[in-house]
Amino acid sequence: MKKIFSILLIAVITMLAVFTMVGCGEPSGNPGEKGISCIKQDGKYVVYKYVDEGLGVTELDIDAVVKTKYGETAEVSRIKEGAFDGNSTLEKVIVPNTVTKIDGGAFKNMKALKDITLPFVGSNVNADAYEGQTLSEDKAVDAERLFGYIFGTEEYTGGAKITQTYNAIEGTTATYYVPMSLRTVTIAPKDNYEIPMYAFSGLTLVTKIDLNDKVIGIGERAFYNANCFAKLDVPTTVTNIYKGAFENFSSLEKIYFGGTPSQWEAIVKGTNWNLGVAENFAVKFGE
Repeated sequence: MKKIFSILLIAVITMLAVFTMVGCGEPSGNPGEKGISCIKQDGKYVVYKYVDEGLGVTELDIDAVVKTKYGETAEVSRIKEGAFDGNSTLEKVIVPNTVTKIDGGAFKNMKALKDITLPFVGSNVNADAYEGQTLSEDKAVDAERLFGYIFGTEEYTGGAKITQTYNAIEGTTATYYVPMSLRTVTIAPKDNYEIPMYAFSGLTLVTKIDLNDKVIGIGERAFYNANCFAKLDVPTTVTNIYKGAFENFSSLEKIYFGGTPSQWEAIVKGTNWNLGVAENFAVKFGE
């Protein structure tokens, strides 16, 4: 009887341990599983691992793949740290706009990535666009607001070192390693969104940033000390460009804005938006 009781007790403890792991968001699937792997948390899906399937896949639409694997109602809410660690095959990744959290280093050590679509910059969809802004308590702060945050701080072959400022007054910075191959970044939020303070500060290598029509603001010093591309398209949905948004953006030569000069003046009035841009800098309208 005692032996049976002991066996039952061990079985119960084992089951509780498994449930605890799943509840805390730890993977419970096959560790050698190919492709994308998720766990379900609070009715939504968390991507914790991607393993190359050896099928020559170079583009990954996370939403489409998760829906194919887990069902059409599957909704991705988070990308875990190290989910794409060391991947050397993916050249394009689309993160769905249902995601509200991307852990630091989620895309670390990627070696072939050329093009990434994100629903926001940094770790969280909530982040200050200007000093003193009041948002919910779960907002991204300091280095969590930065573009490099999701790529991590680990140095690796194929990673380009970028130093991003997140407080110019205090001189505080963070160093990240972004895939050297990365050229195009698309910001495609689900709802109205403002690019955070210092989001792309110190950015290099990237040759194009696309902002979709849900982007309504560009934060303070968002491109501070950037040196990456010469042209930026600003959607007409943007109604605020905050102080020093392009300060010391040394490579910027042209902004294309689909609205009118008077609309542009209303957006940038009193912001010192063009500090430090090239002498031949110009704004082009209606293009």
